[in-house]
Amino acid sequence: MFARHFGLSNAYCVTNKGHVYNASDYRSRRQRKKMMFDYDAFCSEMSGIKQSPYQFKLPIESIRRDLDDLNRTKRKMYRKRYEMLDLYEEKIRASLAA
Repeated sequence: MFARHFGLSNAYCVTNKGHVYNASDYRSRRQRKKMMFDYDAFCSEMSGIKQSPYQFKLPIESIRRDLDDLNRTKRKMYRKRYEMLDLYEEKIRASLAA
C-alpha cells in the first residue's frame, strides 16, 4: 500500500541469514539462535523471490485469490479480509495525501 502510494517499483526484505542478528560481531552465537521471527517463511508467504542469500524481492501488488475458486466455507472470510484491506488502503491514501 505504501509502496504503491509513493510510486515504488520494488520492495525488499532481509533473509534470516542476512539479518543483523546473524552478524558475527553483533551478538554471541548463543544469543543469535534466539531470533524469533522467520523472515524467510514470511517472504515466501508473501510471494517473495529470493534475490541472494541475504534478500528477497517482494511484489508490490498483493495477489488476491479468486473467490469463486475458494471453498464455500472460506469465501466469506476472504471477502471480509479483502474489504478490510481495501478500507485500510483508502485510509492510508487519505492520510498520506493530507
